[in-house]
Amino acid sequence: MYFGGILWLSSVVQGLRFDLSFPLIQIGFLVFVYLLAGYFAAQKPIYDAVHELPITTLNPQVGTRVRSAGYLDSFGLSFRIATKVTGRRIRGSRRTLLSLFLSIALASMLWVGGGIVHTTTGNYINQSMGTNVVAVGNPTVLSQYYQAYSLNGEPLDGNTTLVNSSYVIPTALIDEIAGLGYVTAVDQRLVECTRVQEGPGIVWNPTLQQWEHIGDDREGVALLIGIDWDHTISTWYYEGDRINATNQAWIGGQMANTLYEDPLVQTLRVKGASFEIRAVAFDIANGGMVAILPLSAMMSLWGVNGPNLLLVQVKQYTASAVSQIEEIAHQYGLDIYRQQSVLDENIAVVGSIWYLLQPLPVMALLSAFLALTNYLMVAVFGRFRNYVIMRSIGAKPSFIAKTIAAEGILTGFKAGVPAILASILFSVYLLVPEAAVPSVLYIPLSAMLMMGALVVVSVLAAIPVYLLFMSRMDMRVSEFSV
Repeated sequence: MYFGGILWLSSVVQGLRFDLSFPLIQIGFLVFVYLLAGYFAAQKPIYDAVHELPITTLNPQVGTRVRSAGYLDSFGLSFRIATKVTGRRIRGSRRTLLSLFLSIALASMLWVGGGIVHTTTGNYINQSMGTNVVAVGNPTVLSQYYQAYSLNGEPLDGNTTLVNSSYVIPTALIDEIAGLGYVTAVDQRLVECTRVQEGPGIVWNPTLQQWEHIGDDREGVALLIGIDWDHTISTWYYEGDRINATNQAWIGGQMANTLYEDPLVQTLRVKGASFEIRAVAFDIANGGMVAILPLSAMMSLWGVNGPNLLLVQVKQYTASAVSQIEEIAHQYGLDIYRQQSVLDENIAVVGSIWYLLQPLPVMALLSAFLALTNYLMVAVFGRFRNYVIMRSIGAKPSFIAKTIAAEGILTGFKAGVPAILASILFSVYLLVPEAAVPSVLYIPLSAMLMMGALVVVSVLAAIPVYLLFMSRMDMRVSEFSV
């Protein structure tokens, strides 16, 4: 299934490359969860039932103790009988409830939490790139910049120089575009892909009473983006502090993980200059190998007097607005790039990954189905004589089927409702920072969907038990039948 999903994802996302790094830890964790659920749901109850001591079996306190549980009694006689039955202690019932809880919680987490992660990630990308944006610049700069920003593209290797005096955007063009009535913001940027170096961090260790050197002077290729913090269209999600000086910078998540040991106490070295790292930002540019610097600092380092990229945000992304901006850019020998197309492609890639995860909730519900089927099998055939008596006094097969299904629904609700609530709370408050939902109705509709899936699984689990029960050849309408 994993390799099938990878093949499907490669057909959807063009240009996607894979290495042979199999996610053994993640797949192993899922296998462990399913094996654990299967053990407690299927193997352990059967083992306990086979090795049950006769004295324990004959003890009336084991089989006849009834606890109060009547929240579905109003649905009819079948549910009242099932309520009384589920109040009795059955060997393995607690393990079955634990297995059901884990399976339903996993399915809810993948459905509800996956949707929240999908929406939140899309918001992160929208905020970092900006919406309704037309980029103006030299074709080489535009091509390299949006190759780095596309999830379908390749990370930059630093072989192409993006900072050149001929690539600088004239001030007259910036003023002319900024004066258009439908333009809401103009973001001047200086972008370059070059080698950067990890700067050390010197911190005081109060335990050892000495200064410690943090960092290994690692190097890498990164995309540097110089921006004017007072006039940028981007709002990044970040962990750390805002920039308030020209010698400070933000870095992307991939750079923080690969080049740094503790980035918030270290520095970034670029062309002999050192920048204090103030925060780690979520930005997909160049696969997260990106640093965001003050525009004035970058222009000083590279010796240019203007930006090489202009991001123009418009009120409405209409063809007439884009055409007018393109006409102005061509007058100065520059070109435009429709950023919205790259943004839409990135959102589609995130959505395809979300769709790829959909078989996992189905597998979790299948695990819940098997666990509940096993539980009902043990519970129903443990009271086989009771059902024979019910048939002997005129109970219809449909009534017995409803009783078995009611017992499955009650057992499923005992474990499933807490699992759904726990997974929703975890998804909203703990799964991702600044979680976002697709709509106001997403959470209640998702909860209703999971409750409906729980009812369907419970009813389906009762079907094989009922069919096997009715197929017993020795079941006769007689009080002497066993």
